[in-house]
Amino acid sequence: MTQSFRPSLRLKPSILSLFVLLTVPVLAIIIIVNYIANDRLARAKGQELVERFRLEAIDSVREIFDPIKSMVRVAAALGDQQADFYTDNRSMKYFEAILQHSPRIVSAYVGLNDGQFRQTRRLSPEAVLFGKKVPAGTRFSYHWLEYPNGGSAVDHYVFLEPTAGV
Repeated sequence: MTQSFRPSLRLKPSILSLFVLLTVPVLAIIIIVNYIANDRLARAKGQELVERFRLEAIDSVREIFDPIKSMVRVAAALGDQQADFYTDNRSMKYFEAILQHSPRIVSAYVGLNDGQFRQTRRLSPEAVLFGKKVPAGTRFSYHWLEYPNGGSAVDHYVFLEPTAGV
C-alpha cells in the first residue's frame, strides 16, 4: 500500500519557525512604537524642564540683583543730594554697610569725574592685595585714590582691624 500524502516537513521545526515568523515582527513593531513614544515623551518633558529651570534661573538672578540694584539707586540718590559725600572717606563706612548686606557682594566703590576712587572690599583669609598678605581675621579693607591739590595720584590701602565691621 502506498502511503498517503505526507509533507516532508517535520512538525516541531515548522511550529517553531511559524512562531518565530509571527512573534519577531510583532515584537519589533512593539519595540519601535515604544521607542518612538518614549522618545517623544522624553523630548517634550525635557523641553518643559529646560523652560521651567530657565525661568527659575531668571527669577533667582533677579532675587539676587534686585536688592543690589536698590542699594545702587540709594547710593546714586545720596550722591545727587550730597555731592561731596563721596569725595572723602566718610563714604567708606556706607560701603561697608552695603557689603554686610549680602556675602555675595565682594566690593562697593565709586569713581568720581576728577579721577578719585573709593572702595570698600570684602577679603578672604588667604587674599594677597598689592603684595601684602591680609592680616588674620581681617574681613574688610578700604582703598582710595586721590589727587591732593591737583597733583599726582596718591593710592591708599588700609586693612581694617579684625574686629571692625562685625
